Amino acid sequence: GAIVAREFGIPAIVGVPHATTLLIDGEMVELNASNGEVYRNVLDDYDVHTTAV
Repeated sequence: GAIVAREFGIPAIVGVPHATTLLIDGEMVELNASNGEVYRNVLDDYDVHTTAV
């Protein structure tokens, strides 16, 4: 998954233990791929634009 994401220019963080049980399907999160960090519930401060992949 990480190689495909990189080739398409999609920020992704892989290998996060328990991410599929901690995050709700469709939940909006912020990724800092440079530091390997995932933030929840911080997007209220931003105008969010989504793009279909």
